[in-house]
Amino acid sequence: MTKNLLTAPQVCDIIRIGLYRFQTPNRAAEVKVMNLKTISLRLAMILAAVSLLVLSLPVPVMAASFNLTPTSGPPGTVVNVIGSGYVNGESYQIIFAPGTSYQTYLPSASPISVNGTTFSTPVTIPNAPFGLYTIRVSATTSGNLEQNFNLTAKVSLNNSSGNVGDTVLVSGSGFRSSVPVFIFFNNNQVVSSSTDIYGTMTPVSFTIPAIKAATYFVYGTDGEAVSSSAGFTVRQLLRTEQPGDGRRHA
Repeated sequence: MTKNLLTAPQVCDIIRIGLYRFQTPNRAAEVKVMNLKTISLRLAMILAAVSLLVLSLPVPVMAASFNLTPTSGPPGTVVNVIGSGYVNGESYQIIFAPGTSYQTYLPSASPISVNGTTFSTPVTIPNAPFGLYTIRVSATTSGNLEQNFNLTAKVSLNNSSGNVGDTVLVSGSGFRSSVPVFIFFNNNQVVSSSTDIYGTMTPVSFTIPAIKAATYFVYGTDGEAVSSSAGFTVRQLLRTEQPGDGRRHA
């Protein structure tokens, strides 16, 4: 049986067709691979540029701030000055009513060093008239920051209890400067006084009137500022027997 042999041109045609069928998909794959490489390279360049941009930006720093606890009270009130976001090692001063005749460094004019980035410093409100005041924290690096403190009036008594007829001494501060102050016991005016330029009242005394045993309140007012109340307890008088008369007396 005679076999049909392929001629040389036919063999070349078969090889050419096979190579075409074999190489065409590979070329498409190569194009895809090249496209992926190009995209990856461009992405890497973009990411590198973004990274450089981020690194060139300044590092965000927490802004310094402080608050007061409490934010109101009479002279003598202890206030905690609480700061955060400050620079470690910088020094600061706390100033009450800066730029006024009542300016006072708290607790003193000596600078205080920040240990870390926060601080908590207790200070005592000085004598000053009734009103709203600025408290400033002045720091060497973080600058000046301010908060308001509302200064109020108060009265105090030399005794918290006693009998009818006893004398009670009243002191006061935080009133307006250089004005009269009227003192009330059980909502009745019993005496008056006056204040100096710091709103501090000249101490004055009054006598406990005839009244039943109970706790009563004493307060002062200058017509605008009204002090907090101080309690005074009138005790029940002990009844004693006077010798020789057989009677019992208060």
